[in-house]
Amino acid sequence: MGPHNKSGEVAGLPNSAAGRQSSALREGRARMAAEAHNGGCSPRYWLLTIAALVVAALFSGAAYAAVLDSREAEQMTLGTGAAISGSHVILNATGERVTWVDGGAAGGTSVTATARHNGNGTSRVGLALYVNGVDRGSQFWARSVTANAERTWTGLNLSDGDDLQFRAVEVGSREAVLFDRARVDGTVTEPPAADSDGDGVPDSSDNCPNVENPNQADTDGDGVGDACDTTQPPTGGTTFNVRDFGATGNGTSNDTAAFERAMAEAARVGGVVYVPAPGNYRIANVNPPSNTRLQVQAGASLKKYGSTNGPLFNVAGPNETTFVNNVHIEGVGGTFNIDLYDAGGDTAGIRYRNVRNFSLRNMICIQNNDNPTQEDPSSRKPCISFLPQPAGPVNGVYNHPIDGVLENIHSIRSPYGWGLTQITGGDNLRFFNISSEGGVPLRLENFQSNWTPMSNIVADGVRCKNGHDAVHMNPHGATHTGPITIKNVVADSCESALSMAGTGTYGPNTSIDGLTVIPGNTAQIRDPDPTGSVAAWIVGPSRWCVDDRTTSYEVQLSNVNCGGLPNR
Repeated sequence: MGPHNKSGEVAGLPNSAAGRQSSALREGRARMAAEAHNGGCSPRYWLLTIAALVVAALFSGAAYAAVLDSREAEQMTLGTGAAISGSHVILNATGERVTWVDGGAAGGTSVTATARHNGNGTSRVGLALYVNGVDRGSQFWARSVTANAERTWTGLNLSDGDDLQFRAVEVGSREAVLFDRARVDGTVTEPPAADSDGDGVPDSSDNCPNVENPNQADTDGDGVGDACDTTQPPTGGTTFNVRDFGATGNGTSNDTAAFERAMAEAARVGGVVYVPAPGNYRIANVNPPSNTRLQVQAGASLKKYGSTNGPLFNVAGPNETTFVNNVHIEGVGGTFNIDLYDAGGDTAGIRYRNVRNFSLRNMICIQNNDNPTQEDPSSRKPCISFLPQPAGPVNGVYNHPIDGVLENIHSIRSPYGWGLTQITGGDNLRFFNISSEGGVPLRLENFQSNWTPMSNIVADGVRCKNGHDAVHMNPHGATHTGPITIKNVVADSCESALSMAGTGTYGPNTSIDGLTVIPGNTAQIRDPDPTGSVAAWIVGPSRWCVDDRTTSYEVQLSNVNCGGLPNR
């Protein structure tokens, strides 16, 4: 054991089909006016009332009318070149400045802009229409015009994000000219909904947008259609979904009994237990029976239920001298989570004891390292522990984990003194592609009592990131037989790559081939304060390549790159 460590709408019309309303009118108001001076002439006042009508075709093809009420603009002195609107003509439901929405794509938007003269002027006047700052032409009214005479700009083909603005280009000098309306009329034609796979279901609602599946079948209810779901429930045997046995995955209920009932039934007929995602399943001290195959869907999380100590899974025989056999836990479709963040300091994820032929694949363990003094709430147990039963060997066979494979398993948020694994005894244990962010991924450090020999341990691909060390060894006086064969170790901004301490032995054949150090400044290093816990830490620069504090045993090293760091 390591030291007793604790470680939009663009405002206006909605952009998405889901947000579109199939009916109802939207109303809004806007005040648009601008100010300029008429080159030394007497001020002239214009009154401009703006109304904007935008009609959008819905996904269903029905017309959508957004009628925006007008409101008088303030009277302002206006001169040639001044912007009448002073802003955008397109309005949203609350009268705020916005831009075109739901236009764009196939053909854009056919829009007609109209300005209406009230007939009271005696001077020629003109308005220019600008789209995105580009002059799209001017319209003029003669000195004497019929009341309410209109000029229009047609075929504008506006798209999403286009801005529209009126500007005065000619202003009479004798008498005020009143425009009582300037409006924008148009049918905003939304392009046909994208349907990449041509199955008649729009991409926005297609559960397999790139694979034709008009029936939208989704057997496991995960939102991904069967036609493209690479994370389907396991096949090759009868599947027992824990939800069918009462598990809720709601993050609060106790799902322990549901897991155990599903495991018992699956083991009886040689089936598979399936844990669907999404879901946060709270369990405590689940005891898998022999011949358990548990598949956890990627994205599902297993969390601790209750406040008592103990692991989520206790993989052990019915008594100290009887093995449980063939227990396999794996993530399907990717990694699943064992989340210990709120579990309390003395909780492990999985505890392996007298078990034979077992595996764990595709898992991420989330620990708690919030308190660097190693007190609560920081974790004080490893994610995965390997412990013997107290009983001695039976017919020369120790009651400890035998014949195990752990692959693609990782821990994050691990505290200095703990991490992914801790091995107190076991035989023929193999680790492939393991890592720990914080703490230690491979801890070959037994408890001082109740240890059993470590023999035939193989690890290939061991990585420490921002942690203590990648491989940690301390037999605390135990006599392990080995061999222990480790390859491809990387310590990236960790205190050291390999830590060796204590008395005892790991046998004559203990080796590491390929040890690489990447020095960094975010390592967990032991807190130098002598009054604190030996597992307390601070963050600082990497210190050692090999932290060798023992004369009791040796580790054969080859292909070592210390990255410029010294050994101790």
